[in-house]
Amino acid sequence: MEVTIQFLTDSFKTFNQTYFNNKLLMPRFEITHVKSYLGQYHWEYSYDHRIFCDSVIRISDYYMRDETALQETLLHEMIHLYIRQNRIKDTRPH
Repeated sequence: MEVTIQFLTDSFKTFNQTYFNNKLLMPRFEITHVKSYLGQYHWEYSYDHRIFCDSVIRISDYYMRDETALQETLLHEMIHLYIRQNRIKDTRPH
């Protein structure tokens, strides 16, 4: 399946409602073409670390994957977003 920004946005909205009670802030989405990761979450706080100011979920289209696999990757990255947005200590990084 070809990954698109629209697919990621629509899937994010569905998962946000279903699993996160619409509490996640909408990140930016980027489609990359790298083989080193399937998905990646990146965030930034303001210069004084008080304000959560930017986040991006990157999904690689390097590997051909079906809709379910793409959604599983997106949901995994959304969990990272939840952890950062809520300033939870990630005790099991990978």
